[in-house]
Amino acid sequence: MSDGTTIRYELPEAAFVRLEVCDMLGRVVTTLVQAPQSGGAHTLTFNAAGVAPGTYMLRLYAQTAHRVMVPQVCQLHIIR
Repeated sequence: MSDGTTIRYELPEAAFVRLEVCDMLGRVVTTLVQAPQSGGAHTLTFNAAGVAPGTYMLRLYAQTAHRVMVPQVCQLHIIR
């Protein structure tokens, strides 16, 4: 059994990115990315082996030199 899931996202331009997995109360469970990234498509694998089954939020924050982009949020379901 694989505990990994592929996460894909796209940035319209270079930005400092923070990608977090949060519980439904908004508490950060883990930070997947916290670094500058180039514009374009990005892919990463999230290994959820240490995370309890349940529903989580995946939050993406991006800040360029000129603006802060609206945070993107989606649900992530971990089922075993």
